Amino acid sequence: MKDHLSWKQEGTVSLWRYTEFRKKFGGWHITANSEGISSLLVLLQLLARTPGAHRTVAVTPPSPAVLRVPNFQQGDALWSAPAKWRVQCSSEDTWQFPLELEPATLTVGGKFLQQLEAGLRGIPKGEGDFGMGQSPPLYFWWWPRFA
Repeated sequence: MKDHLSWKQEGTVSLWRYTEFRKKFGGWHITANSEGISSLLVLLQLLARTPGAHRTVAVTPPSPAVLRVPNFQQGDALWSAPAKWRVQCSSEDTWQFPLELEPATLTVGGKFLQQLEAGLRGIPKGEGDFGMGQSPPLYFWWWPRFA
């Protein structure tokens, strides 16, 4: 199925997972600069109107400044980040975000899509340190001032 969804990523998006002490900080972690958040929100709106379609987001590995926001192991905890993140929406209440790195794939819909959008909107306001979704969860972190 060829869709005609036109979207071009802007800004920086960091997505990662910790590879040690998974019971404490298991799941995915995300932050982005303001442009990255705006771009993700536009993408989610477009995908929500075209269930089943997907787009790929380029991921920037978290910088030391980004990793100091959650401050897990004083920012020195071992982590892995995908190079790309595949995102697609469903018309049903769906949260699927396995921990595989390549491809990192999120399928989201319904109430989970609303929670994702709300969490992303909070990042530029300095909100974070909370998670959403089912196992594995996605944790939101504010973008550091000096990333």
